[in-house]
Amino acid sequence: MLDKINLYLIIFFPIFLVIGPAISDTAVSILALSYIFIAIKEKRIIDFQSKIILFLIFFWLYCIFRSLLSTDPLLSLESSLFYGRFIFFSLAVKYYLFKFDNLKFNFGYVIWGTIIFVTFDSFFQFYFGFNILNYKADEYRISGIFGDEYVLGAFLSRLLPLCFYFIAIQKKIKSGIFLLAMFFIIFVDILIYLAGERTAFIYLILGTMIIVIFTQRYRLIRSMAFSLSIITIIFSTFYLPNVKTRMVDYTLEQIGISEKSEQIYFFSIKHQAHFESAYLMFKDNMIFGHGPKMFRKLCQLEKYNPDGCSTHPHNIYIQLLSETGLIGTFFILSLFSFILFIFIYNIAKFFNIKIVQNQFILTDPKVCLLASFFVTLWPFVPTGNFFANWTNCIMYLPLGFYLYEITKKNN
Repeated sequence: MLDKINLYLIIFFPIFLVIGPAISDTAVSILALSYIFIAIKEKRIIDFQSKIILFLIFFWLYCIFRSLLSTDPLLSLESSLFYGRFIFFSLAVKYYLFKFDNLKFNFGYVIWGTIIFVTFDSFFQFYFGFNILNYKADEYRISGIFGDEYVLGAFLSRLLPLCFYFIAIQKKIKSGIFLLAMFFIIFVDILIYLAGERTAFIYLILGTMIIVIFTQRYRLIRSMAFSLSIITIIFSTFYLPNVKTRMVDYTLEQIGISEKSEQIYFFSIKHQAHFESAYLMFKDNMIFGHGPKMFRKLCQLEKYNPDGCSTHPHNIYIQLLSETGLIGTFFILSLFSFILFIFIYNIAKFFNIKIVQNQFILTDPKVCLLASFFVTLWPFVPTGNFFANWTNCIMYLPLGFYLYEITKKNN
């Protein structure tokens, strides 16, 4: 009975992400607790011998340690104490992928179905001003099924590489279905741009570049599809004034590249104020930081520039530096650096340049999964709260599939 419940929780997880953070986080918690019970019952010590898992567990324990020593431990522990549930959630996904052979394919159907529904619903809102739930479109942005939360672009851009994974694991796929999928992805590309989320559009470009450069089967077709997307996006920018205002004019104005501006800003004047506040906190405790979730409280102090106060500094690495210091940032930056190294090494290998003796063999499924991590951990964009539940649900979901892939290879 427990296995069946957990199986459905994983299969329908993409739908939970659309419904909202509460239900997706509930699913994560149930799966995490279930895995802990299973791990104890079956003595699954081997799962914790994974270097990735050990690395993330040390990061989690460090965050708890830092929270306990912060000026407000109870507030800080709200972010750190149960952060480990996302790690166990990934392990649960891996466990059930091995236990049920059809899970990855059923999950693939659901995530593709969810993306298709979200895309068509959002285009309906774009053209008619409201969606199937009667959510109204903003003048410059669309949110589709997400209502007041403008996370449509983030949802699509972060999950798109994972969608490619479920194409990549197919041994054979009918050419007609494959071409239809690529044609549909053009609509997804365009929608991410029309959503008005500039960070999401950067994620889209990064994920596409990785798939084009490193996959074997999809390099040409994805290049062609994205080229058509870019052409359509350019025409949309010129012929849709609201889109141009949001994505071009407003961006240049925020950065400071306009006639009205007197200086260049780091993303925007507001973002720069957030970063300055976080930097002042980092200077005060460079090694350990002030503790998870403490930015929102300490930024109110005069010495930390209250003009930059917010719930978080709007960049995950700047947030980690201010809240967890160099030690906490090291964990996450190391993961990003290692993924970057794998990509660089494989480019060098392609040109017969010897860097190290290790042999990284990037299969197409692994490329898609690594692309999911890479865009989420990309440093040079404004982001949400690193410890936010919904963000971590999306961030740790591909990890379960990646652990499955590397364990399957080793076996």
